[in-house]
Amino acid sequence: MAVVLFGGEKGGSGKTTLAVGYAAMLAGEGRDVLLVDADRQGSASLWHKIRRTEKITPEITCVSIYGATIAEELTTLKAKYDDIVVDTPGHDAEEMRASMVAADVVVTPAQTSQFDIFTFAKMDNHVKNARIWNKTLRALVVINRAPTNARSTDVAEMREALQDLTQYRLLDGFISERKIFRLTARDGRAVTEYNGSTDPKAVAEMRALALEIAQ
Repeated sequence: MAVVLFGGEKGGSGKTTLAVGYAAMLAGEGRDVLLVDADRQGSASLWHKIRRTEKITPEITCVSIYGATIAEELTTLKAKYDDIVVDTPGHDAEEMRASMVAADVVVTPAQTSQFDIFTFAKMDNHVKNARIWNKTLRALVVINRAPTNARSTDVAEMREALQDLTQYRLLDGFISERKIFRLTARDGRAVTEYNGSTDPKAVAEMRALALEIAQ
């Protein structure tokens, strides 16, 4: 099993969208998944409420956990589920830092903007500190909401800007800005759960992300 934490200091990076989508994909593979909403804003919990109201299957268990004790609670919950997916606040929160101590993987989405780049010096340091207690923690950066214009150089420029990170590994794949990702929040679904009406490119990108997280 794995505890996968989606966290970062930059709000609006698409962290919750990726977290709930990843959780739903795991559940679709027959995994017993726990979604932990550690953000008092409650976006992941709202997505889960919509999912339950619409009776979307497979069902996913969702709980809210706040405060520095989240590390202890995640450690206890590990034995009860196949996978735990944690969505933390988009700022320097104790929930994010504490969760790193109990997580197997931390995934930090980054949009192709200088403001996102600014946050990674601190995120790199957070991971370094977490590894004092959690030496096997893997830290991954995924470029998110990338332009779909084939002529855009934003992704290449972002890769160059992040190449000096010492604690993170920049993933090969990236997630593009696609309408279907915005619809998932409204519908309580993942991009993989729209059957014939989904965006195959979005599905391929999310599946590639899941594979890289599992490596």
